[in-house]
Amino acid sequence: MEKRNIRFLLETEEELDEEEHEKTRNAYETLTEAPYLSLLDWKGEILVELFSNPGLAKDMGIYYESQGRISLPVTVTPADYETVMKESGEAEICINDQTGQTALMKYSDNYKKGDCMLLYEQEGEMVTSYFFLSYSADANLYTLWRDSADTFFKPAYEGTIFVLKGATEEFLYGAIFSEEDAGREMTFDDPDIFSYMGNSPVFDEKGYLKALYYIGD
Repeated sequence: MEKRNIRFLLETEEELDEEEHEKTRNAYETLTEAPYLSLLDWKGEILVELFSNPGLAKDMGIYYESQGRISLPVTVTPADYETVMKESGEAEICINDQTGQTALMKYSDNYKKGDCMLLYEQEGEMVTSYFFLSYSADANLYTLWRDSADTFFKPAYEGTIFVLKGATEEFLYGAIFSEEDAGREMTFDDPDIFSYMGNSPVFDEKGYLKALYYIGD
């Protein structure tokens, strides 16, 4: 990847049009902040899903207005962790920031499946799901994940997401990288591509998406 980045920088230096670059920079200065900017303060996984079908994105010059969803990990406060994991009590935690849906958190009755279990309504029925817990020092919160290391996300925003032109989607699996599987530019004009998705996005200071990586579970 480092070699590829070096090639990209060298090619960009050779092809750079100073006049066009100045126009782009001036246009960028006029852009407003994204409505979901505050969500990006979260330090960790952020799931971004973009609906890429033609007609669902607007060409705004130097960026696209795409329709999509941003989800953050479901979290548990230290106080609720103590109540459930140390005192075998119960806690109500939010599992959907958009609807306000909550789940009842209890101590697990099967440690092989998870540290805790959540009881909540899904498609009209009450379900019980098991999760392990990991501490996030940056946020002083616990995040939930399943036995395959899948993070349990909660929808936090749905609507317009700003994507800078030239932004790419790329799948990276740990330390394994394939040159053939290099990123594809998100152009929102291919009828065969239904969506772009990643759990390690790169946004700029205004909340415009620059790259979307999927780094595995």
